[in-house]
Amino acid sequence: MTNEKLKATVLTILRRPGIWKIGFQLGALCVTGQRYAMVARAIADGSIECQSVDKFESQGPDALADGMVTEARYDIKNNAMLFPRADYGNSPMEERAIFHETTHAMFDLFANSHDDRTLAIDDESAAVLAEALYLRLCDRPVGGFAMMIEGRGEEALKLADKMMAETGDFEKDKRTYFLRPEQTQRLREEVAKDWHYTKFIGSDGLATDATRVQYIYDGVVKCYSCWVHGQ
Repeated sequence: MTNEKLKATVLTILRRPGIWKIGFQLGALCVTGQRYAMVARAIADGSIECQSVDKFESQGPDALADGMVTEARYDIKNNAMLFPRADYGNSPMEERAIFHETTHAMFDLFANSHDDRTLAIDDESAAVLAEALYLRLCDRPVGGFAMMIEGRGEEALKLADKMMAETGDFEKDKRTYFLRPEQTQRLREEVAKDWHYTKFIGSDGLATDATRVQYIYDGVVKCYSCWVHGQ
């Protein structure tokens, strides 16, 4: 069942005006302000829940690199964002984690089928890049996001700044920004380290997830079908 305090926090974050400017595509994954608005609507009507949990279920010993811990998670099966406590979201790091998970919720909400598969390294790279754009466009504190030199946060911010410079902060050019594979190479490499994906450099010179780990989204049928039919 949705925790109303968590729900209010998540909705506050998703309703920041700068989010409307976001618009990019990384591989097959599309991230836009309008889609975040639809996630907010799904959360508001209970189709996607916000829950606090005492403990996160283990995803296996290789789920994260050493030193990384799970702060939040989107539960695909139950259409729920999970957090460790009801007052989660009071620090810059927690705020970023919430926005990261709403990006995964978006991919589930807009799944192309009941068995929509996406390569995990692309999925997480898109969510980290979305965090960077959220910080820039909503003027939020960077905090420890870029703490590691050449880490995922720094690489995401570099790419976000490049995208914003080319589009005039997504105002001069409001079209969806299509990322070329070579633009995301460094970000993918850092994501592969942090999420413990075994990577190698392919013949195209790009970092590739050798394990071929995939996230499988099954959609959020309850409310999405209503939107499609205008109910």
